[in-house]
Amino acid sequence: MGIILLFYYIVILAVLVVTFLQIFLFRKEINFNKTIVYSFLISILFLLITYLVYANSKEVYAFGPFFLIPFITIVIPFGLGSILNLGSILKIINQENLKVLSHSLLISIIVSTIIMVIFNEHLDVIERFNLEIYY
Repeated sequence: MGIILLFYYIVILAVLVVTFLQIFLFRKEINFNKTIVYSFLISILFLLITYLVYANSKEVYAFGPFFLIPFITIVIPFGLGSILNLGSILKIINQENLKVLSHSLLISIIVSTIIMVIFNEHLDVIERFNLEIYY
């Protein structure tokens, strides 16, 4: 299982690098006042969603949090942000609010990663919710 987890985290690291590159490329288009506030709210929302998923669980797979937390906080916002960014690049989406939302989703990935690194001990959902572990 460790090999699969290592590959998964390498993919997550690649997503983070692509996110940094996208933010760097679109830095002139980003309205940082709105975007930063929205990105903090989006990252807190996704972290609350992960907490709610585990708060309603009775038992959890031993490696489940290592897969689910990055999936909800990094992969899903990356997919949504990339789809909205692609739409704005191809001129399918011309609305300014959707551009702000796509940039906010991409910046929320960075914010979520920083929050997960800083508050790592608080993200131990198995101990926090006293979940039974199965293998």
